[in-house]
Amino acid sequence: MSSPALGYGSTVPVLMRCRASADLPLLLAPDLRAGFTYCRLRPDTLRMTEDRDENPDVPDRVSAGRDAYVAGRDINIHQKRTGGVPRWAAILTVVTVLAVTGVIIEVVATDRGPGQSPGPGPAEGGLSVQGLPWALTGSDLREETFTLGEPIQYAFAVYNSTGRTVSANVRFDAYWGARDQWPINIFDILMQETIPPGWVTVRSPPASVPRDALPGTYTEQADIADRAVPADHTGQYGSFNVAGRTLLSVPYLTQPGTAQPDGTYDGPACVAMVLGSRSGTGQPTVGDVQEFIAANGPGHGATGAAQPVAGKELEAALEHYGVPEAAITKIPQDEQGLPQAQVTEIAIAIRQGSPVIVFTEGKDLPAGHAGSRSYTGHWLVVVGFGLDPASGTQVLVNDPDDTPSHGGIKGQPISIGTFEQAVRDTASMPAGQQEPNRISGIFVTPSRSS
Repeated sequence: MSSPALGYGSTVPVLMRCRASADLPLLLAPDLRAGFTYCRLRPDTLRMTEDRDENPDVPDRVSAGRDAYVAGRDINIHQKRTGGVPRWAAILTVVTVLAVTGVIIEVVATDRGPGQSPGPGPAEGGLSVQGLPWALTGSDLREETFTLGEPIQYAFAVYNSTGRTVSANVRFDAYWGARDQWPINIFDILMQETIPPGWVTVRSPPASVPRDALPGTYTEQADIADRAVPADHTGQYGSFNVAGRTLLSVPYLTQPGTAQPDGTYDGPACVAMVLGSRSGTGQPTVGDVQEFIAANGPGHGATGAAQPVAGKELEAALEHYGVPEAAITKIPQDEQGLPQAQVTEIAIAIRQGSPVIVFTEGKDLPAGHAGSRSYTGHWLVVVGFGLDPASGTQVLVNDPDDTPSHGGIKGQPISIGTFEQAVRDTASMPAGQQEPNRISGIFVTPSRSS
């Protein structure tokens, strides 16, 4: 087996063989015996979920570099990188045997991933997914881009080389971006299918794109497993787009003055924008928020300290103007999977109606003919998402820096790649310029009256 080339953000699937012991809950054991454990492996995180139904309420638990947590139907295993060990060497053990509360999981990494050429299924199996999954319109035509509410059907080609008819478990899964989490998952079904010998196209039941789905590029995951031979399981990733533009009602406010590396103006402007989008809270000006932070923060704000305005100071300002502490949620920079994990949390908040104050590396943001901006840490507000036919998913932002070609536009589009880089690079800025509490984002749960 060749070792995959694992650069930043790469993904490879993992094929796992599971044997359920007699003392496991009956809810879990049948699905493990059915072989439904096809999932993905990231360089910094090994996360395996029993592939029937992801439960967002199951917490992540990591200790001593590797830990396992089993609850109900979910298995989550995390692996942290350790200093001095090459990333691929720390992850790609040909066969790793982990004892997890009565379950034996053998992990074999393969070098197939989303968008890559498919290979055959496991050597001991006779099912293989040929090519990438695709999506069909209501007219039974392949399509790359769909509109909200449009009929959609998911499909993939399977080759059955067993010489017999196979009773198989089939799963179709479609989710925004690269991480499968419930609020941005638009389709997830586990069904049984009869697979005759030779070639066959497997299709999901007819569905439609939800009218509240986020615009952007979606991952389509297709998995199949022989119910009688659990080792015979395989799957593949495809993609499709959802057109449109989701833009929350958030006023655009500019920072009073030139952007500074300490966030003197941009952080307060972001707080004022979020407060302006809500009812039942104060509606301060940017200057009001700036004065509050300068008077109550530990030496930031108007003093021009080199360290950026802290996320905790922005939270304190939100609370001062009427936002309950319990309604404020932080997105940590240290959550595994930077920046996709943080961007996924932002997308979930936007779909639920909450603008997100995000800390970025200013030098990565669009700067027009100037090439790059003159400052590093920079707060802005994500207010939506869109789809550009040429560049794919776009993040829509209210950037308080109204310098021409920097901001000044409500819902300014930034490509998802550029935005992810700006989020990721905040972790590698000089120490004095980083967000002191390692906060990537802050959002407020929408009030019922807002």
